[in-house]
Amino acid sequence: MDISEHGLKFASEVELPVNTVLGLRLDLEEHLYRLEGEVRRSANEDTHYAGVMIDDDCADFNAWTDYFKFDF
Repeated sequence: MDISEHGLKFASEVELPVNTVLGLRLDLEEHLYRLEGEVRRSANEDTHYAGVMIDDDCADFNAWTDYFKFDF
């Protein structure tokens, strides 16, 4: 739903409480990213939303941040 270098926000069918640690698998067209993160925000607005901060120690963190580098 919303991604950045250090976090992401997504909708979920279940409520994810703040401080929940998640294993994330993001299968994008050009690469499969295996990340870990912690829920920092949680909201229920007819749909459950979670804001997750990605752990910079996870295996694919460097590859993930490279995804956001722009070539000017």
